[in-house]
Amino acid sequence: MRVTPATEAGIADHGYPRTHRGLDMPSEHEALRARTQQTLIDFLQTALKIGPTHVRTALIAKSEGHLDHYAKAKQNAVKSAGCVRRFMSQVADGTIRTEIAWQLAELDRLISTL
Repeated sequence: MRVTPATEAGIADHGYPRTHRGLDMPSEHEALRARTQQTLIDFLQTALKIGPTHVRTALIAKSEGHLDHYAKAKQNAVKSAGCVRRFMSQVADGTIRTEIAWQLAELDRLISTL
């Protein structure tokens, strides 16, 4: 193997250091990917929990004649569902993605009652 400044610095052929702070880069990358997936799942689950709250708020506002609050709460419920719809395809685990899709369908059903 030819010695270059990059190989002396520990840069592998794939363009990133072979080690960083004593950790193997692919393992660090996989850990980052797992944390990113968990953050995405937590975000989607939060949106799926807040959506029905917006639906309930809209129903209460409508029953009390607060049509401006009703419209805003309904809009927020629709935004929650849209957000989930936009990002759920990025969930790598098919089982979790299916569960999110089921919860989204339930939120859509609740929104349709408004």
